[in-house]
Amino acid sequence: MLSTPIRALWVDCVVLCHVLAQGLTGTARIDTLQFLRKMLVLATLHPRSAKAAGGVRVAALDLVTGLLHHQPNDNTIKTNANNNNSNNTVQRNSPTLAKTLAPWSLETLQTCLRALRSAGNGEPTYRVAAVRTACATVVACRNAFLPTRMGSSLIDPDTATATDRLVLPGAMEDKAVLEAVKVCKQAVLDKFPEVRAHAGILASLLTPLLVTNLPPSSSAHGIDGRLHALEDLLQLAYKHLDDESPETATHWAETLARGVATAIQFHQAEKDTGDGPKGGVDQGAIPRFGSRKVLGIAHSCTSLKNAVRYWIAQFVKVGGELVAPRLGGSYATGGRAVRIGISMVLTKILRLQVVLGAVGEDRSASLKEILDLILNGLGPDLEKQLRPPDTPASGPANPLFGATRTWSKNDAGLARLALSRVVREGLSEVTPEPTQINFLHELILCLPGKGDAESNEAPAVQWNANQLQIVLVEISHLLAALGEAAASRIEDAVIRLEICLEHMDQGVRHEAAIACASLTASFPTEGRKLVRSSIDEMQLHHAQLATLASNSSDAKEEPDAGIRMFRRPKEKEHDPSARHQCAIHGRALMISTLVRDLTSLPGGLPTELLGAALSVAEIMLSCQFHEPIIQANAMSACNCVKAGFAIISGVLANGPKAAAPSVSLIFNSWQKAISSITGGGKILSPRHELLCVDAMLSSVVVFLKYCSELLLSVPEALTQVTVLLENVLPMLLPDGTFGSLPFSAPVMARLESSRSSLLEAFAWLPSGSFPMVADTVFSFAAEHIRAAVEGEVSCSILHALVSREDSILDAKTMSRARRDGQIGGARDLEETILLLTGEIAHPGEREAVLHLSMCNRSEPDPSVFRGSRILGICAKDASGEKPPTPLHGVGTWRKPIDPSCSSKVRLVDAAIQAFSATFGLKSGSEQQGAMDMLESLVPPLLAQLARAIGVNSALVDQSPRSKVRASVCASIILSLVHLQLLVIYRPRRILPPLPTLLPFFCRV
Repeated sequence: MLSTPIRALWVDCVVLCHVLAQGLTGTARIDTLQFLRKMLVLATLHPRSAKAAGGVRVAALDLVTGLLHHQPNDNTIKTNANNNNSNNTVQRNSPTLAKTLAPWSLETLQTCLRALRSAGNGEPTYRVAAVRTACATVVACRNAFLPTRMGSSLIDPDTATATDRLVLPGAMEDKAVLEAVKVCKQAVLDKFPEVRAHAGILASLLTPLLVTNLPPSSSAHGIDGRLHALEDLLQLAYKHLDDESPETATHWAETLARGVATAIQFHQAEKDTGDGPKGGVDQGAIPRFGSRKVLGIAHSCTSLKNAVRYWIAQFVKVGGELVAPRLGGSYATGGRAVRIGISMVLTKILRLQVVLGAVGEDRSASLKEILDLILNGLGPDLEKQLRPPDTPASGPANPLFGATRTWSKNDAGLARLALSRVVREGLSEVTPEPTQINFLHELILCLPGKGDAESNEAPAVQWNANQLQIVLVEISHLLAALGEAAASRIEDAVIRLEICLEHMDQGVRHEAAIACASLTASFPTEGRKLVRSSIDEMQLHHAQLATLASNSSDAKEEPDAGIRMFRRPKEKEHDPSARHQCAIHGRALMISTLVRDLTSLPGGLPTELLGAALSVAEIMLSCQFHEPIIQANAMSACNCVKAGFAIISGVLANGPKAAAPSVSLIFNSWQKAISSITGGGKILSPRHELLCVDAMLSSVVVFLKYCSELLLSVPEALTQVTVLLENVLPMLLPDGTFGSLPFSAPVMARLESSRSSLLEAFAWLPSGSFPMVADTVFSFAAEHIRAAVEGEVSCSILHALVSREDSILDAKTMSRARRDGQIGGARDLEETILLLTGEIAHPGEREAVLHLSMCNRSEPDPSVFRGSRILGICAKDASGEKPPTPLHGVGTWRKPIDPSCSSKVRLVDAAIQAFSATFGLKSGSEQQGAMDMLESLVPPLLAQLARAIGVNSALVDQSPRSKVRASVCASIILSLVHLQLLVIYRPRRILPPLPTLLPFFCRV
């Protein structure tokens, strides 16, 4: 019985024997109850006794689980041969074992509780089996009770109401209910996540049975006494909503969602029968912040609207990732896990209510009402938390004592992602296509309209930037999902998306551009119209910028109006050019995206439209030399230059055929941008020049990624690109023009982006094509690697460097997963893990890699071989890709990996790849010095383990800094191995994972 497959087969055989023996009589009949009692005795044997050897206890619990949980297939046909009619009677099988064994629920649950308390903290298989048996007991009680309640032999899902499914008073006796809650409370204390996850499953199954038959009375939480057991379990679930295991937290979120649904149906039934308060509990029943009135979850969630209001209020109240406290569980983590857990509860509540038919017109709540309630979660109360403090906090982040509240730059992005997930997975995905079309219309109406008399559908509420981003993200999803079915909503969508392209917030403009790309994927004609109109609008806004610049120069010559008599605070002057700058940036971003996508869509990209886009890009780039605009507002000139290079990047992303006719124009724009900086007549400050260089370098990387063939076909193209990068490199060094700028957040962000683009460009060049600066690039990359390790900044390319055959070694069970990619196929859990562990990228960081993180559309998916991803793991390998040019095939060049959106992580990845690309150009002594540097970065414990070739259990849990060091060093080693510059010696014995093998390499 120690073999899991054999034990499972044995359980199935025994359960089948008991099922088939139900109709037998006499000596052939099997006493199932007597057999159940014997199994319960075996399950509680002493683990060291002779009878308990060989996995007997686990097998006994599995067998009890099989007997209780057995439910024949509904489609099974049973024929009554003794029927006198000519036609045989056909009926569905019913779970007969559940009716027989459900009265033994109390004894079974007591056995499960004793098993949990006496099993210790060792291997969790026995305790998991005990909790699974408790789950089967709850299911058996429910299956035995439902036919009795409906007054028939089976439940018809088509006629059963929501109350019949979610409110089951009397399905389990009160003593058994209390025992089941004790099992949950005991299981959540286990240190193994498997046991805690099954405790969440047990709690979610138990919620419909917790409405007792006690008389209505007041309880400690101010709720009806019949909901006291339910409230107790909901409070337990809330404490474990931020469990360190994402799967465990997901199951407790499911428990809260089902408990809330049970409370809603209970209050609705009380209202219909007239036993409860008239009209239920309105919005005023939910306590406001600072109120001393304590209400339970079951009392607050009396209707769907009140439930959404309650959880949105909790979402705002808990705080950001640096201030959110632990909720009280034994393995709670606090931080960002609290808000993510609450968002999961909201998502699952809405899923249940949509399935039950409570969402829609003339229902409990309409889609528009639910959407407004969700968007209010990013209202003024949350905006106060998202606003960065003027000065850093000195002391504890406690508003009661006047200290500034601790703020994190990730809070806004996490809040948007969490609530956007609620809208998508809770409403959009679970509704049919006609409802999705109507929901798309409601989302479009949330966007700002023209606002004049001609627009009769202007939004009644002006949403803020964070709320608009959620709306735009969901519009993009629905447009991609509906396709041509959304044709009736396109006209209004185009008008409002164009207005959002000129919004003052950068995130809104970015999401509006992505929404336009989603619209173009299904309606290419509309995309071409958008490009034409945006080209005209950009020229108009550029002309208005020039007019404002000339007017401001005239205004500066006017004398001062006088001296102020009183010291009033000077109001912040409104920049009249800000609106035009935002419009140029948003429309240029949209043109860049659509120019890239239209090439592969029906109708393609017309030549005249491509020429017009390049012409407006040339106009935008000329602002770098437009003295009136620079003197009036240098930032407006930088934004125009940035817009011009963005359009050029979109053209280059189409490949060499589309870029070849305009390559001379592109090269000239790069040369002019550099000459304005290195020449003697520069008129921009270094801070503004850095913005122009960053945009230029991004377009250079796009050129090297998609148009490397032009390095040979265009005369002196390789020389021009190499000289360009060599001229920029000294400026970005720590003692260069840009590296010595005063420290500030915007400057550091642009500096990191520029350095990342520069190192990526050198990694894309053929090996040995830049011998004059190879030493400088090598030292520059090594310094960034050392700084990243000291700053605990990890890299993202390690898993792309590991062989695909070895990726299966990183697979984890659902309850042990801590990182994305460890549980393929579990989409919801993957998204939760990404939210818990991911680094939130600013829209500017996403824009910098907009064309770099896109897969080449002309290449097939490397993960698929003959239509199978399983065969693709072994039969195909990315290392066998063909070099883009013959120059890249000479030497040890390897295709760089797509960059990360986070600027800090992207810089580390680029430094590792540039370090590997220049490693082969160093001498033997220099390479040995680099290896000594890498070995010094390895965590000491891992180095000792590798030298000893042994396994130490103390190394299972490493500090974050050790993990960062190990991942960065392993990435460098694997990069050099792929370039055939290193060989890893693997002795013929079982070795630890890759990060522990770092000292075992040598130079070829």
